[in-house]
Amino acid sequence: MADETVQQLAHFLRETTAADASRIAAAEARLRAASDAPGFGAALLVLVAHASDPNPETSSVAVPAAAFLRNFARTRWPNQLVPGERETLRVAVLRALVVAPTKGPVLKLLAETFRIIVTEDVTRAKCWPDLLPDLCAAMQESNLMNGKSRSPIKTANALVAVHVLLKPYKYFQNPGMEKESAPPELEAIVKALLEPLLGMLDVLAAATLRDAAAERGDADAVALRDAE
Repeated sequence: MADETVQQLAHFLRETTAADASRIAAAEARLRAASDAPGFGAALLVLVAHASDPNPETSSVAVPAAAFLRNFARTRWPNQLVPGERETLRVAVLRALVVAPTKGPVLKLLAETFRIIVTEDVTRAKCWPDLLPDLCAAMQESNLMNGKSRSPIKTANALVAVHVLLKPYKYFQNPGMEKESAPPELEAIVKALLEPLLGMLDVLAAATLRDAAAERGDADAVALRDAE
């Protein structure tokens, strides 16, 4: 979508937070009409990315954009999407999720959107072959793994994505429940993500030990922590 159209969407999304019910209804009607156009989901993600903007007026559109994206995925994924957008949009949603601010509703809304997509494209249709390599790469490239200032990808957000991906298989955690064999997709997830998860654990454990040493007054540990 053109920049002008994206700005129009931003206006309608802000209108959905108005106090006037008639303004809200009119804005929602315009957004529903716009959702039939190619690039609508991608345009919403452009606006979701404004969550990190220091200007409150600019960043204010991120939450309604993320909420509308969640509802868009809930009602349209996958059969009512514009042809050809399924593959590109799900990759963009994952990218938005791992770089979103760690605090606030945007991360939660993006995680819900990701869950909707994962449920259909991984658990049911098994048609997202690049998810595991992409998620593994995001984990390995995240800020705690590469230094806090070197990566826009947040380790905490990558772990949120892993949690969402594994949530359908939580019943395997109940030792008192009789289970069938683990499904192949769960085995593939564990095989792909175990190594980066162990790497994260090593980094987090080392950071915890440094912080504990710093609290005891270990000057070298303080210097190491502050250098990160």
